[in-house]
Amino acid sequence: MSLLLVVSVLWALSFGLTAQVSGLGAPFVTAVRTLLAALVFLPFLNLKGLAPKRMAAFAAIGALQFGLMYLLYIASFQWLRPSEVALFTIFTPLFVTLVGDLLEGRSTGRVWLAVVVAVLGTGICVWSGLGRAGLLWGFLLMQGANLCFALGQVLYRREAPATGRRDHELMGLLYLGAAAVAVSFAAPSISWDQVLALSLRQGAVLVYLGVVASGLGFFLFNAGARRTDIGTLAIFNNVKIPLAILASGLVFRETIDWPRLLVGGVVIGFALALNGFLEDAHDWFPAATGPPCLHPAAWAEAATADPAALLSDHAHCEKKAALNALNLSQSFADTPRSAVLLARLAEEELNHYRRVLEALQGFGWVLRPDLGNPYAQALHKLASKGLLDRLLIAALIEARSCERLWLLEQAGPAQAELGSAGWLAFLLELERCEAGHAVAYRSLAEERFGAQAEARLEWWLDREAEVIQTLPWRSAVH
Repeated sequence: MSLLLVVSVLWALSFGLTAQVSGLGAPFVTAVRTLLAALVFLPFLNLKGLAPKRMAAFAAIGALQFGLMYLLYIASFQWLRPSEVALFTIFTPLFVTLVGDLLEGRSTGRVWLAVVVAVLGTGICVWSGLGRAGLLWGFLLMQGANLCFALGQVLYRREAPATGRRDHELMGLLYLGAAAVAVSFAAPSISWDQVLALSLRQGAVLVYLGVVASGLGFFLFNAGARRTDIGTLAIFNNVKIPLAILASGLVFRETIDWPRLLVGGVVIGFALALNGFLEDAHDWFPAATGPPCLHPAAWAEAATADPAALLSDHAHCEKKAALNALNLSQSFADTPRSAVLLARLAEEELNHYRRVLEALQGFGWVLRPDLGNPYAQALHKLASKGLLDRLLIAALIEARSCERLWLLEQAGPAQAELGSAGWLAFLLELERCEAGHAVAYRSLAEERFGAQAEARLEWWLDREAEVIQTLPWRSAVH
């Protein structure tokens, strides 16, 4: 969430600058912005071992999220005032939630409630009444831009974890895709006389918008999208708007309707809090886990009965997860991208192992002996299909860990030792990492074994449900 907040502040300070260069034409401004952003991230681009199909997919995501979005967005300024552009961007969270639901094959009904509240709060901030003729084209252009931006966010959030790449290693591809679209539109229509007549101020604005607002801003935004839930991501699409109004008053000395801004800001803040309260652990991914815990409160009470045992067991789990990822990487020696993904996954698990050990130390507890993991042992006893089963079992374990850590987070405030804000934030980070790991393992299985992986996963979901029913609760995640 912190990355999304940083970007919201960054965009709030640069929101009005686009209007100052929109007269140069949407294709030209878009081409300059995306080319400058691409130049910033090309030195970090890492294509080694990345399949051509995936390269094309990320270039296409960039072409959609940045290229086509910018063409539509900047073109809307020919029909709309800046305040009206801001007003018509408020529907982006609805598109983000809708696209997320469609792609994941689920319905996040509770998230929709928080998103609608966020749209309402943003509308309170910017609504000034619409009575001017000629708004329809501008409105339609902005909704097209909103849809492109929403699709790009959700697709990047869905596809990036399986690449094994860090965000800065992928963004160059996205910006190249965006630049290709923008340049193809701009080339036939560029007025070179107008370009050569650029003022120094317009040139500076274009450089700022390309390098900072687009290059750095979208990089941080997409990085944040990978690390948060769909509801928070949707709502943060609108946080920049009240911040932009605030910046216009405090920085540029424009007149602000303070009561309207305050009320709208409070409503958006309430939407974020509501989303956190309603968030469902299973909104992280569609079918990577089996049925939820039937008695979550009772399970959490049993798991936290001995906090030192709980943390000790989880430290051993993180260590074994790292070793498992390293062992699996040897089966992908012929696929460097997959091997790198597993190595980075192992690195992340080791980092979690260290941090759980540090938590034990902070509480004054010692690491207890490893008593084994009956849940994982029972699953492995059922395995009969070699690498495919190993990958799917890893996906199941990571997914189930996500659910159980979420239950611990919900029960955390009532716990003496495990109720601190720092510990609860760490649990939230672990949940999201486990979800990403589950998706990564499932993706590896589907890439290597195709449709067989999907059918086998359905079989495993039934077996896992049976295993869970036979195991007693204890002070452990599993």
